[in-house]
Amino acid sequence: MPEPISFESFFEEHRSKVFGAMCLVTGNRQEAEEITQDAFLRLLERWDRVARLEDVTGFLFKTAMNVFRNRSRRASLAARRSLGLADYRDDLAAVEDRDEVVRVMRPLTAHRRAALC
Repeated sequence: MPEPISFESFFEEHRSKVFGAMCLVTGNRQEAEEITQDAFLRLLERWDRVARLEDVTGFLFKTAMNVFRNRSRRASLAARRSLGLADYRDDLAAVEDRDEVVRVMRPLTAHRRAALC
């Protein structure tokens, strides 16, 4: 098992490489910078485990690509929603609606609740 390295030295060594790769993937320097920051933040949050991996650099690039994919999916879904093209279900809203119906119907008798359903 390789000797764990410090996050700071790993960051200094690999930041520009990840940023460059994300520039190529996204075609946008600002988005590439945000993805790079998010990827390193995710590694930092788990650094005690990540530092012991055999291929930390590979894990970093995989994390950066996952961040990119997640951002792309969210942007695509937001665009479809704004255009009314998405079959979007808001599960939280459905739960809240059901909860409200239950609260409103609770004081009714069983016979009246059955009549409404």
